[in-house]
Amino acid sequence: MKKRFLSILLTVCLLCAALPAASGEALSEPVLSWRFSFQLKANPEAVALPQRQRAQGYAALLDSLRFEGTIAVAPLRDAFDLTLSVIPLDPFAGPVSARIWGTQAEMLVSSPLLGSERVLLANASLLEFCAKAYEHLGIPLPYLALLLPYTWQNGLGGLSRDWQSMAASADENGVIPPEAVSDLAGRWENRLQSDNALKIFLSSLGLDTGSTEALLEFFSGLPAYVQSTLTAGEEIRILAPEDSLQIWQAAGRDFARLQSDEGQTSVETALPATENGFLPSFQFRRVLGDDVQSGQLALRILRQDAEADPLLDLKASADSLPLSWPADCHAQASVSLTGALFANIGFEARLEGASDGSLTVELRKPSAPDQPGAVLATLTGSLTPTDRMEPVPTLTKEETAQATGLYSFTDHSLSDFVSKTLPTLVPGLLRFLFGIPTIACQVVLDDLTDTGILAMFIGE
Repeated sequence: MKKRFLSILLTVCLLCAALPAASGEALSEPVLSWRFSFQLKANPEAVALPQRQRAQGYAALLDSLRFEGTIAVAPLRDAFDLTLSVIPLDPFAGPVSARIWGTQAEMLVSSPLLGSERVLLANASLLEFCAKAYEHLGIPLPYLALLLPYTWQNGLGGLSRDWQSMAASADENGVIPPEAVSDLAGRWENRLQSDNALKIFLSSLGLDTGSTEALLEFFSGLPAYVQSTLTAGEEIRILAPEDSLQIWQAAGRDFARLQSDEGQTSVETALPATENGFLPSFQFRRVLGDDVQSGQLALRILRQDAEADPLLDLKASADSLPLSWPADCHAQASVSLTGALFANIGFEARLEGASDGSLTVELRKPSAPDQPGAVLATLTGSLTPTDRMEPVPTLTKEETAQATGLYSFTDHSLSDFVSKTLPTLVPGLLRFLFGIPTIACQVVLDDLTDTGILAMFIGE
């Protein structure tokens, strides 16, 4: 447990068990598989008036579609195989479909729209690609990249591994010597200078809010912080007054408390302020019931000056999330993200599930004390386990080498790719668009034009 401390801080989240247990044990490796079918309805009336017309167009688009497919996951390899069909409700229109398979690090995409061509998503380059798209087109795509857990693992994984290496130096009494702390500070300093994945990660956050410089200031001070402020050049002691409890102590203060009882896990920090005035903190609690789990998460980087805006203030909670699926359940979750680093958001989600796999998910604005928030969107459908007989495929070097890399397009390669896919892309899209409302087509076309994406693809 000592070795996993920072790893917990950097990677734990309330939805870590988002894909519940399902069948598939007959394979040589555990495979979880489901079939899904759902519809999405958006409520444009919940959107602020200046954006309501655009919201009405996208609401009309969602109202006209149904989503179906399958997903299989091999957790031991972080591998998955997803098939998705987007089906217009108009019986005279044609669906579009795609298959995406691989791992979070590398995925292949195939579709009848692309003919025999395949697209490679090498996601080590995803965040950099999205950051460049924001700089050139003004589209905040970095938020899309941050929805993929691999983006965080790729960016911050080195820092976590360095901490684990330091923790491994603890002796039988739980003492980490000052030399190991100094070595950690040196490793972090080197990473901040030479770890390309970390540098891209840090420089890509806060682009649309102008807070990248503040984030870089916070991280650049971490090596000195851990050696001088947190430990004051002294050792770290890991105390274990109970089998289920660990207390991390340095410079005469307790700075972390980890507890793991039967059915409960919690992490809480009490960290001093950094020299440049940041006050970081982390709290996490997870409670397991008979068939459900609940928990809270708080990750904050406040300013020591109480009147200054925090850099980051993330709070999330979940109640009665099912541990397996299908399940009769009434679950809810909430997220509040404020601070200078990201665009501020807040929402609540409510899940109603049944034993036959049917489900309804409501996404709402945050509730006021006297009334629930307005509904933003509603998902209705089903998610049912399947008995998959074939293993989840592993990408080969030949497959990835023959595919077209999405994040490495040049003007020439994009033109070549479009010319190869045009014979299947155009008729397939026309059959699909036949079932899409005019208002939806117009709004999407306007956005593609305003952002410059349409001009890029048609070569203007």
